[in-house]
Amino acid sequence: MAKFTGFKSISLALAAAGCLTAGGVDFTGHWQIDASKSKPGPERTASLEIQQQGDKISFVRQYQDHDGKSATARFTCAVGANSCDFDENGHKAKVSLWYNGPELVILKTDGDKHDSTVEWHMKLGDDGKTLNINRELIEPSEEKEALVFNKSESVASR
Repeated sequence: MAKFTGFKSISLALAAAGCLTAGGVDFTGHWQIDASKSKPGPERTASLEIQQQGDKISFVRQYQDHDGKSATARFTCAVGANSCDFDENGHKAKVSLWYNGPELVILKTDGDKHDSTVEWHMKLGDDGKTLNINRELIEPSEEKEALVFNKSESVASR
């Protein structure tokens, strides 16, 4: 995992210094997976609930684990913070967030011994009603997912 420490530190330093900004991007909403446009990995994400207030983001992911059981992953973290607690269905890890232009990058690290290091790249579609995510399991394997979500109007309009 040492090969990511420097990268994470540099990225977080740039984000904290304001070199990488969101440009007003707000990911708030209830997002449902569009299975016809997605290429999921072994964990099948069903939905995301994202609440964003300023630089603070609350994130809840509903998914099916490797055994097909329903699971939840969640965190609340400020963009540019060193790291925050991440709870993935009872398994603890750390998460860091930063912007790369309009893209929000989430890096999950420091989980249990056999846990994966995961990097998410999230970007809103031009219409603001689609969310595109490239999710890469970096360690111990190199699985990649390309996920597309549609904003649910019923929850988003609250």
